[in-house]
Amino acid sequence: MSLFIQHTSGITPLNRQPEPLYHRAADPSYAVLGEPAQTRRMCRHSKMGLYTAMECLNTLEHREVDGIIWGTGIASFESAGRFLKELVSNNEALANPAVFVQSSHNTISGQLAQLIQCKGYNSTYYNGGFSFENVLMDALLHTMENEEQQFLIGASDEMFPLYYDWLKDGGIAGHTGYLPGEGAAAFLVSGKPGSTPLCKVDQVLQLYNPGDGPWLQEELNNFLERSGCDINDIDLLLLGTSADQEKDTLLQPLADRMPAALPRIPFKKYCGEYYTATAFALWLAVQVLQNGQYPESITEVNNPPQEVKRILVASQWQGRYYSFILVSDPFIHPND
Repeated sequence: MSLFIQHTSGITPLNRQPEPLYHRAADPSYAVLGEPAQTRRMCRHSKMGLYTAMECLNTLEHREVDGIIWGTGIASFESAGRFLKELVSNNEALANPAVFVQSSHNTISGQLAQLIQCKGYNSTYYNGGFSFENVLMDALLHTMENEEQQFLIGASDEMFPLYYDWLKDGGIAGHTGYLPGEGAAAFLVSGKPGSTPLCKVDQVLQLYNPGDGPWLQEELNNFLERSGCDINDIDLLLLGTSADQEKDTLLQPLADRMPAALPRIPFKKYCGEYYTATAFALWLAVQVLQNGQYPESITEVNNPPQEVKRILVASQWQGRYYSFILVSDPFIHPND
């Protein structure tokens, strides 16, 4: 059973030079979200998520979906920081509750449900490096039960100086590897192709702390076999290494053992390192499959393929969370 992507929207750091400390996403005009007085009260994390989600929903005639599933690693950490600072400065009294409410992880899914009056399934996943992968798994399970259902899914995380300092203090940022990043991506998905599907997600695999390379290799082989293909059938690898040797001890050797001619893009070089970076990878895969070419900002592609039918996303977060996502042309057959 596959998950067909009908529409997508993303806010990414592409076409923008990285800032000294991290990749900052290029903000669009958020005026479409409502009156200025309303959008000013929204935190930036909410605005990024709501904007991408509404971009997808606006392609529908009635903006109706059967459910909303969202993922985030930290939600609006900035709002949480503002609330705590205000609480301390006011001697634990008279803190603005609106800031606290916006810091919760399910803010975006709740705001979306209210905006479009969706009374169906609503869930937010906050599972570290598996946050977006669990969103995909949940949507796959729902559409397996009823392929007619249509869901709005996505993920978002933001970066800002206070969070960067926290990452640096924890030894996660500021030493080796790619810069931290941020972004938001939304997808309109269903269990049926529909009239104009962009692509399909065939499978998702999550492995926590796999331990050694041979087992990771075996799991990847089994993963591809279940989809009726092998590594030689992959046209493009979106590789989620972090450029940190300590964290890439399993994934980089795995990539090195793949065919040398396999085109690959180190996608975190363009979006940065963050919990839900695989949402950016899926958004990028859709762009390639839909347009038959790479965004202009993607400059590091070895052996660019003439035609792309299957894309493998292979990623890791902090050397513990490993995931594989197989994305393909919506009309390709397992043995093609």
